[in-house]
Amino acid sequence: MSDLLGLDFGVGRVEAEVAYQRNDIDKIEESGSEERIDGNLQVVSYMVNGHLNVPLNVPVKPYITAGVGFATADRSELKQKVVKVGDAVKSTKFAYQAGIGVCYDLTTHITLDGSYRYLVADFDFTGSSFEYGSHNILLGVRYNF
Repeated sequence: MSDLLGLDFGVGRVEAEVAYQRNDIDKIEESGSEERIDGNLQVVSYMVNGHLNVPLNVPVKPYITAGVGFATADRSELKQKVVKVGDAVKSTKFAYQAGIGVCYDLTTHITLDGSYRYLVADFDFTGSSFEYGSHNILLGVRYNF
């Protein structure tokens, strides 16, 4: 789920995005060993994205997108075995994303939007760190005024 606010410059757009993700975690791999766990990792990201539209004279318009910002991971919903007493349960780090999408102009003000984005961040908790990567498919409606 994400909320967006932006500016459209015709061939490109800039937007601010706040997104929430909840990811099911079933295992952790560390130094060649694997541990089965059960729980969820929650991530909230705060991004500034740029979009470059491919100029076509048809209602369907493809675009590429990239963004930077930061993300906060909350691992408090993981089993107590993984989150030890005294361990940090939240980590906020630099994040970036890239993707592609396509828009369809329904009217001069309303656009359907579908996109794929890949979000990356490296989180650090007390005693452990990990790389986070998330594939995301987004569908939405954009109102241009």
